[in-house]
Amino acid sequence: MPRARTDNQAAVDWKPAARSDILLRMSDVSPFRIRGPSKRVVATLAVAALAASCQSYVHEDRDLSVKELPIDVLWSICLDTAQTEFRLDPAQMDIGKRTFVTRWRNQLRSMGQGRRRRVHFRIEKPEEGEGHVVRYWVELQRYGDIATPFEPKEDEWDDAGQDMDVERRLYRHLTIRVDQAKGVQVRKPRPVEMVDPVRGR
Repeated sequence: MPRARTDNQAAVDWKPAARSDILLRMSDVSPFRIRGPSKRVVATLAVAALAASCQSYVHEDRDLSVKELPIDVLWSICLDTAQTEFRLDPAQMDIGKRTFVTRWRNQLRSMGQGRRRRVHFRIEKPEEGEGHVVRYWVELQRYGDIATPFEPKEDEWDDAGQDMDVERRLYRHLTIRVDQAKGVQVRKPRPVEMVDPVRGR
């Protein structure tokens, strides 16, 4: 008749389970275990999110062709126009290339509604014909941290497209100054059709 095992014998015979066995049993009961096709879905979403975070915003320039004005006069008009909404930044101004970017205009608000804007201007020669083409666009970024809505850091701002309302106002100021420099009657205000290249109208 076999002898009953004592508690001491049981303690001697016990061996710890392998780590892989423990992890396997834990995964069997974990409510967060991902099975089957769901793994591929999660992986696809992760890759898409990473690609979106690395993708830079594709903007659309607003153009105004001007033939009768010297480039120095047109440059001054662009500077004056930008200053109706923004402050100039001498560090981001290249007179030789006729390009400049203004300082950010911040609008910090509670509940993650912070916004900031700046305008990019440049003057180029047209592909065909005479004169020059003024190209500009208003960059828009947002800050959504609810915990510290009034203390944003530079790397915490996210791209939010471009501000078409400010672009329309700048277009109006630009055309008024161009007409005044030409000595012609200022053109009447009219709706300006502008389309966001990402979101549409």
